[in-house]
Amino acid sequence: MIVMNIKKTFTIDIIITVSLLFLTIMSVLLWLFFDLLQLEIVTVILGALTAVISSFSFMKKRKKLLLVIGALGIVLFAAGLLKAVTPHGPTSENKTQLNEAYVLNAKGDDSYNQGQYDQALDFYNKALVIFQDVRDTSGEATTLKNIGGIYQAQRQYNQALNYFNKALIIFKTIGDKSGEGSTLNNIGMIHKAQSQYNQAIDFFVKALVVFQATGNTYGEGSILNNIGMIYKVQSEYDEALGYFKLALDTFKIIDSKYGEGTTLNNIGGLYHAQGKNDEALDFFNQALVVFRDIGNKQYEQMILNNIKTIQK
Repeated sequence: MIVMNIKKTFTIDIIITVSLLFLTIMSVLLWLFFDLLQLEIVTVILGALTAVISSFSFMKKRKKLLLVIGALGIVLFAAGLLKAVTPHGPTSENKTQLNEAYVLNAKGDDSYNQGQYDQALDFYNKALVIFQDVRDTSGEATTLKNIGGIYQAQRQYNQALNYFNKALIIFKTIGDKSGEGSTLNNIGMIHKAQSQYNQAIDFFVKALVVFQATGNTYGEGSILNNIGMIYKVQSEYDEALGYFKLALDTFKIIDSKYGEGTTLNNIGGLYHAQGKNDEALDFFNQALVVFRDIGNKQYEQMILNNIKTIQK
């Protein structure tokens, strides 16, 4: 019996020792890879102490003390882990870096809008490094999406998908529904550009669900338009018209003149594709009135060109 008790005690001590050593190692790893401070450093120190105490527990009858310290170590370890996986707000030390990253992103946007893609990519990549360094996941995801947009504009679709998928994972992780919906839409546009229409509709529908769930009416209208364009390209005109009408009603609800004008133009293009030029002219003219009202010269000229094409 005495031998069995000694073996049992020895086994318990080994289990406790191994557990505490595991806690210590995990604490150190968390500290190294998650930028842990204060409480987590205490966890590391306490874990080390418990490991040392446990190594002598075979000779000294201090099991209670060992268990108390071990319990505290576990509590602190759990608290440290919770803090490690919880997003931290910007500290005074990295606020300057964040501001720099936002400025770089804005410069990237300006370059992108001017068609200076290489310069935009350079700005975005610099911003991405900063966001990753300070662990700003929202900024990181947005920048990844921006980089994907550059490759999309350059028709480097595999590269674009790579960045969009990375952004999508982060947006889902942090619960950013707006970012998730817009990225799903971007991925759908990539598939549309490659004539992968079934995949495109799949992603558009996923984006539509997100926008509807979050009350993003403008996003909803845009997606309905995109789905309508897919059916138009496939000559499924009735389906296309149904989605365009849904989009038009959606934009009217929020009084989005830009969305309304774009959809009227899409309907005009749909009728023109069917050879129904009178109906096409009617919707093109409605779109022209809308764009003139809001002073959008670029789209006004586009509509005028559409009208000239019919009148030739």
